[in-house]
Amino acid sequence: MQTPSCKMFILTMLGCLWVVASAHQCSKKSQQSSSNGQNKQYESIIFQSTWVHAREQDQNGMEVYVKEGTSLPPARFRERMKFDEDGTFHWLTLAPNDAHEMVKGSWEKIDERKVRVRVGDEQWVIEFKEISPEKISIMWQ
Repeated sequence: MQTPSCKMFILTMLGCLWVVASAHQCSKKSQQSSSNGQNKQYESIIFQSTWVHAREQDQNGMEVYVKEGTSLPPARFRERMKFDEDGTFHWLTLAPNDAHEMVKGSWEKIDERKVRVRVGDEQWVIEFKEISPEKISIMWQ
């Protein structure tokens, strides 16, 4: 037979375990929600602008693109890219006749940091290494 103080101790311990388990579940949900919110924030940053290649800032195999309108030194040509929310990809490239040519393609999300881009018969994977409202750093694969 258990004494009243022993029962109280057991009930108190069970209550503490319940509180700890509930807090852990809330923490897990909060982290997932925060992660999803952060990914949505990254996507909205990527969709907000046309991105211009700032070659002079490239380093360690990463290409740096800045938001169109950012002050950059003069250059003969700068590639531009834009990701539309509907999956359309726009790429301003240098045509064989030395003119600028805007080509359309498509993009699809692979995971939280990678997208597959298709333009004509070609396709690449772009991995976003850094994403901020003013600059993205990417690696082509």
